[in-house]
Amino acid sequence: MGWLIKNPMTKFYIIAGTVLFMFAVIFAVLLTGPREGCTLIGCVGGLEIELAGLPAKTPYEISIAFLSGEIQTLACGTENDQSEAFVKSCSPNGAFFSLPSDVEPPKEITVTVTVNGNQTSEVFRPDYQKLQPNGEDCPPVCYGAEILMNISQ
Repeated sequence: MGWLIKNPMTKFYIIAGTVLFMFAVIFAVLLTGPREGCTLIGCVGGLEIELAGLPAKTPYEISIAFLSGEIQTLACGTENDQSEAFVKSCSPNGAFFSLPSDVEPPKEITVTVTVNGNQTSEVFRPDYQKLQPNGEDCPPVCYGAEILMNISQ
């Protein structure tokens, strides 16, 4: 193609433009870096509620109420406790309730615990930790928080 262009200045502009374009492409690639694909690692977020003052080996019922009106309840410490592994489960001194991934967690919850007929309720504004196991730009996003509730009478 160079033999068709007679004007030396036109050849210069074409070569200079091509070199500048190549530098711009290389600079853009170096600046943005290689993009990695998202992996498929999952996560489970939730509320871990620890009960201070819970008498040892005493059955209890714990429920959490969200501002949306949804209530989740769990009976613990009995032979028929309603644990569902990753959804909600009992521990010797509390419970775990999962939260859906990729959804902003509730800003406020009410925890109600019933032990031996005595009911204690408290409102919490959990301090959530954000977890993104596949990287900042990749789903899922899970949120988790720990709550300490004193139920001693």
